[in-house]
Order: sequence, then structure tokens, then C-alpha cells
Amino acid sequence: MDKKKLALRIVNIVLTVLAIYLAYALGKTLIEPVRAQKIAKQRYKEVIRRLEAVREAQMIYREIHGKFAEDWDSLVHTIKYDTLIEVKVIGNPDDTTQEVTYDTLYIPAIEAYYERLGDNKMEPDSLPFIPFSGGKKFQLAAGFIEKGRVRVPVFQVVAPDTVFLADLPRDYIDEEHALILGSLTEATYTGNWR
Repeated sequence: MDKKKLALRIVNIVLTVLAIYLAYALGKTLIEPVRAQKIAKQRYKEVIRRLEAVREAQMIYREIHGKFAEDWDSLVHTIKYDTLIEVKVIGNPDDTTQEVTYDTLYIPAIEAYYERLGDNKMEPDSLPFIPFSGGKKFQLAAGFIEKGRVRVPVFQVVAPDTVFLADLPRDYIDEEHALILGSLTEATYTGNWR
């Protein structure tokens, strides 16, 4: 084989390897955003699911204590060990011709919690923790606001995107965004994902 054919063969091999590498690199840059978006969407769904369970737990806490929980230990303890009191009215209290009786029911908070969650079963001990965060907790705050001269209990739970999407490339994370349930300035108990 002469030198010219050998050099041509080497150039062909190098160009083939380079073309394969470039095709791989291009494919990776096209697939990476789609993969990251798919992972982020699944994680948002799971974090929202947990936030919805927190909302139900907070509503039960408010029914028992007249306010929302300011810390995770109080919230979890109430759900696991406290009791809701429900008074059933038997008869029509507006009808004076009828006898009215009241029946007091004591319902374990844990039963009410699981009933309200339906298919979204979530252990109370898991409520404080942001999924996919390595054990980091949601930011929780509670208090009261004045609404028409009435004190209204409020709470807010926050999960920054940077916490549950931390292992994704920074290009795919909005560092200013967070999933937020409730508000400390308005009497709302919905999330910002709706």
C-alpha cells in the first residue's frame, strides 16, 4: 500500500470517528431538555400531591385548634393522636313541633385525614418532607390576618424548585419559582399551580 492510500484511509477513519462523536453530542443536546422536562413534570406532580395532603392535615388541625399549625411537629402529632368532635343534629332545630337531639361523635383525626385524602394516601410522618429533596422540609408558616374586622387563620407552605429539582442541570430550573400552598396575606388555601 502506498503512502497516499494509507493517509486517505487514516483521514477516513478519523472523520468517521469525528462524525459519530458529533452525532452523539448533538443527540444528547436534543434529548437532554426533553428528559429534564419529563423528570421535572413528574416531580412537580409528586410535590403537589404532598402539598394537597398537607392542606387536608392543616384543615383538620384548624377544626381541632381554631388555627393552623405553625410547626411540623404539632401538625403531625395532631393528625396522629388528636380527636375531632362532630355534633350531629337529629331533627330540625327550626321546627318547634319536633324533638331535636344532638349526638356528639368523637372521630380520630387520623381517620378523618385518610378519609379526606381518598386515593392520595400519605403517612402523616412524611408530610414535612419535600419529595426528591434528600430529606429537606417544606417551609411552613401560619398566623392570622384581619379580613373585614375578623381574625382569619392563614398558613403557607413553600417548596422552592431549587430543592426538589436540585439534581437537574441549572439551565432547566427557574431559581425564583416555588410551589406555594396558601398565603400569609390572603385567606386562601389553594396552591399557585392551579
